[in-house]
Amino acid sequence: MDRKQYTVEYFLQNPDFRRWVLHPEANANAYWQQWLKEHPNQLTGLEEAREIVLMVEKEPSAISPSSTEVQWQRLKKSLPRKATSVKNVPNVWLKVAAAISTIMLFSLSAHWWLARDAVHFATDYGQIETITLPDGSTVALNANSQLEYQENASHREVWLQGEGFFEVVHTSDDKKFIVHTRGPEVEVLGTAFYVNNRQKQVKVVLNSGRVTVRSEDQAMNMVPGELVAYREDTQQLSKQITNPEQYSAWKDNMLVFDRAPLSEIAQLLEDRYGYSVKFRNQVVGQEAFTGTFPADRIHVLLTTLEKSVPMTTEKRQIVFGNP
Repeated sequence: MDRKQYTVEYFLQNPDFRRWVLHPEANANAYWQQWLKEHPNQLTGLEEAREIVLMVEKEPSAISPSSTEVQWQRLKKSLPRKATSVKNVPNVWLKVAAAISTIMLFSLSAHWWLARDAVHFATDYGQIETITLPDGSTVALNANSQLEYQENASHREVWLQGEGFFEVVHTSDDKKFIVHTRGPEVEVLGTAFYVNNRQKQVKVVLNSGRVTVRSEDQAMNMVPGELVAYREDTQQLSKQITNPEQYSAWKDNMLVFDRAPLSEIAQLLEDRYGYSVKFRNQVVGQEAFTGTFPADRIHVLLTTLEKSVPMTTEKRQIVFGNP
């Protein structure tokens, strides 16, 4: 018995599904036919998602990948945040249709995940994966993150959602390496750095080498030990001094906090481990914590927090503060 609940949102967020709908090929057809045989009760949700993808698809346009990604993010954010069974698809469909009506002027077909030679990687909650790119550079992809690049492209560029630690090799012809986010671009030649592209903001932390972060009207050059942040609401870059190891410890399976506010830890629990976290008051969210914990044993961190602040936990929901 298949107990997993596949939602319309699940299919829409699956790049392999979207690629199959728009560019059906023999291998993909065989895969999804077999998938439906194993999940026959998911046919309705799959068909609804397929109709949405085809509805939005238009002829290729000159819209940039970063621009279309912003539109796709807006579509996803308009979907229900709480998972809904495909048995309730009519309600989901109405919300999705309303969201589509606001972005029909944008062609999602221009987006990088629709290309035939796009290579896609995605990690689940609590999972870390190391990826070697065609040029020999490596990316440690943190939990609940996605990375894509064009397999046969002559240029070096990738698209990141979530968090990644990059170790970029320098080429003999000084070819630039570019990381695209929902906001600025990160441009390097050969270096090691961390990028966090979540929650309407982007953070870049430089471990070694040199990096240039570019937004529409700003550019900041970085040296090791600096953090550059970008916020979608202000569309401005800012810079500060930081400890790079604190931001990249996760790739070594560690979580490091140096007087980190509880609100920041709560965001980490949501982003990387899939918890739903709430605060009964804002004061408890300002509590600061220092410590090091194993990234693959999150219960150690939760047990420590339980001894320090009032909290209740039920399944995947955490509430901080006294009732």
